[in-house]
Amino acid sequence: MAIITEVGSNYIWVIEENLSCKDAKRKINMTVSGGKYTVQTMSGYTVQGWLELGIGMFSDGWHPDISPKFLAAYNYYGGEKVIGVPYNAGYGIYVYDRYGVKIQAYKKSNDSHIY
Repeated sequence: MAIITEVGSNYIWVIEENLSCKDAKRKINMTVSGGKYTVQTMSGYTVQGWLELGIGMFSDGWHPDISPKFLAAYNYYGGEKVIGVPYNAGYGIYVYDRYGVKIQAYKKSNDSHIY
């Protein structure tokens, strides 16, 4: 089991329980092709999938030209602590187009504001 802490264009950083007790962090190379993600596996383990917050994700996957900008802005403005997690404000939790503008709504669980 691992928690993805960062997604780049060709890698993910994870904290996982299967590594040494000294350092559970690991960078894993990743490729994206046709909206499908492939990550390198650790000896003896198979990556079967992952869940993530979905920052910058479109309904058809990661868009390398736009998605990293959402992730960078999310991190720059304080991430989950400040603006929360992707929220369905009527258009789903993914990035969507509204009158030519790309939007993804966020909400904190203890706050009524939608960002």
